[in-house]
Amino acid sequence: MSHNSFLHWIAVPALVTVLLSAGCSQTSNAENGSKQERAEALIQRAGKSFADSDFRKNLDLLKEAAATDPQNIRVWWKLCEAYQLTEELDLAVKACEQQLTLHPSSISHNGLGLVYLAKKDYAKAASEFEKAASDSDVPVIHSNYVWSLLCSKQYAKAVPASLRLLEFSKDSDAYARLGVAYAGTGQSDAARNAFQKAGWKSCEMEKDEKYDLVLRCVGQN
Repeated sequence: MSHNSFLHWIAVPALVTVLLSAGCSQTSNAENGSKQERAEALIQRAGKSFADSDFRKNLDLLKEAAATDPQNIRVWWKLCEAYQLTEELDLAVKACEQQLTLHPSSISHNGLGLVYLAKKDYAKAASEFEKAASDSDVPVIHSNYVWSLLCSKQYAKAVPASLRLLEFSKDSDAYARLGVAYAGTGQSDAARNAFQKAGWKSCEMEKDEKYDLVLRCVGQN
């Protein structure tokens, strides 16, 4: 599974006209700081469990971190990933949605789209990837969008999405996906040309032994 880095920011609350006493303010700040520190420590411990492939312990530590500091942005995308590793996909959706609430971004929409892909809910995955791709120049996000459109047989939308992907990545896979999109809309000549650029005679979507959709290409040039 690929990991994306996140740019974090902390919103600074506006000053209020009536200030709390200095003592109360210091206590509140100390409590908040303590929660943040405990949550970060738990996240660090979870990272070690993840590195050791102890995904259940990784999840338990992240759940504790989220309970300690629910406003922590970092914990929710990690929980989203952790639930996927334990195959608790409905809970992964909820964690990703919380991440979106706290930090709406193309990366967050992409993360939720990946969960829907794992659930084989291709239409919802396409909806999230579309939002992610709308303001992103990250090739993998556009690739995810095209893939979800092909999986959900939205070929008419897959053609312009595939052409957009080619602006960022002109590899064989991108041309193969464009060819499938053209074929799905009945544009056989355009499909043949795209497959030729990909280095194949033809490609099509098939289900593998696990009933996952895969791209099968034949007749390498």
